[in-house]
Amino acid sequence: GLFYWFFMKGKQRRFRTLEPMQLWIFILDYALISFTKHSSSVIFRESGPVTLFFFHPTRPQVVTFCVTMLIFYPMGFTLGIWLCIWFLTTKRKNVVFDEDS
Repeated sequence: GLFYWFFMKGKQRRFRTLEPMQLWIFILDYALISFTKHSSSVIFRESGPVTLFFFHPTRPQVVTFCVTMLIFYPMGFTLGIWLCIWFLTTKRKNVVFDEDS
């Protein structure tokens, strides 16, 4: 993010993958894959107690949270990606090309 901000923002030739919106899509996609993998392993395998700072949830609370997030995180991610693509294609019109070049 900082590399893009200081060295590439506003330049005609730049690596579009490092632009903030495309970078957030990559980061959230990577987090979705990781979360899904670990959440499903927590649901289907007996594991030790979970501790979140000073909170010690019970196993049913952990499983309920994981199942809920397995449903809503992909839906929210898909909606967010749709909004990003809509913004990039209708508002900025620079998904593939830059009209100024």
